[in-house]
Amino acid sequence: MRRLVALPAWSLLVVVHAEDDAMASGDTDARFTQGVSASGPRERCTSVCLLLLWGLLGLALIPPAVHAGEPTNLTRNGARNWHPSWSPDGLRFAYTSGQDIHVMNADGSGQSSLTQNEGWNGDPAWSADGAQIAYVSVTSLRGGTSDVYVMEADGRRKTNLTQDQTSNWAPSWSRDGTKIAYEAAPVRYNEVFVMDPDGNNQTNLTRHDASDRVPSWSPDGLLIAFASNRDREPGTYDIYTMASDGSNVQRLTHGLLWDVTSGISWSPDGSRIAYASWTVPGTGTAISVMGSDGENHVRLTQARFATNTPGRHFDYWSPQWSPDGTRIAFTSNRDAVFVFDKVNGMTVAQSMDIYVMDVSAEVGVEGLGRGLTQWAALRQPTIR
Repeated sequence: MRRLVALPAWSLLVVVHAEDDAMASGDTDARFTQGVSASGPRERCTSVCLLLLWGLLGLALIPPAVHAGEPTNLTRNGARNWHPSWSPDGLRFAYTSGQDIHVMNADGSGQSSLTQNEGWNGDPAWSADGAQIAYVSVTSLRGGTSDVYVMEADGRRKTNLTQDQTSNWAPSWSRDGTKIAYEAAPVRYNEVFVMDPDGNNQTNLTRHDASDRVPSWSPDGLLIAFASNRDREPGTYDIYTMASDGSNVQRLTHGLLWDVTSGISWSPDGSRIAYASWTVPGTGTAISVMGSDGENHVRLTQARFATNTPGRHFDYWSPQWSPDGTRIAFTSNRDAVFVFDKVNGMTVAQSMDIYVMDVSAEVGVEGLGRGLTQWAALRQPTIR
């Protein structure tokens, strides 16, 4: 019994042309001659080539968008919800909602607030033992600067760890719970720092004349991923890794349109990194994953036009792997209503929500309406 193997359209074109050339030269190798119809090789190959070219046009000659499971909206509360952080047991989320840190169950139930402070509270990050949550707070009591805090998982005993006059953001716990990496701007540029969970031993790891941002510890604690514009123009970022002491900096991406408002998330086994970026400038952000070596990029969400607002795209931000590696949580305005903001003169989403999507199933290609959904399944890695 013969089996049909799905290959990308360009590789099939190469095979067809090779078959045509081989038959024209009298080559009767069985790889090319099994199943040849009586119509003759050249006529058959011409028809197949035209069919495949039509299929390529259906893909609009752009890199295919790879997708996982259909996302599930967890929040649906009309607020601006973003930056989800899984609890280590995978049963709850901490997230930003409006001006405060909230928690909810993994199915979206039991939403409640942990902070009611003056100002803004966000960027939650759960400690590996689930006992504490690190977060960022901006209050007028601190002159409008942002500091990294920790609190117990039930919202008690809030402690300011940084207490300085710089801006501090994006805390990330090491897996063993002995360090917190974070982003700070002590002088001109953002740098990646680490400190003890009590705020002591604050150490600048990057010390570079560029912006180094949103650190993320690898699961084994040996590496820290971060975004930087050190090799590019200001405002454009690529993803890097470095050893936990700041040495051995490695550039993973080249020319990435990384979304500066999003973080970087490692898969639990450390083999992949999730991130958000623009596929084309001005067309909305999408979530992708890549190998921890910077190879094998796979796009999981597709930037799409907002159905109720011409010219606006839905965005996807802040991907976060689940502790078991089977799901990714993220933020999106895909269910939002857009309204015109007179202050900034543009349309804005009235709400943002937290979603989860299953990434354990085999992935495939998403074209532009032709229904070609499995062409690249054998070329793109299965996400588990």
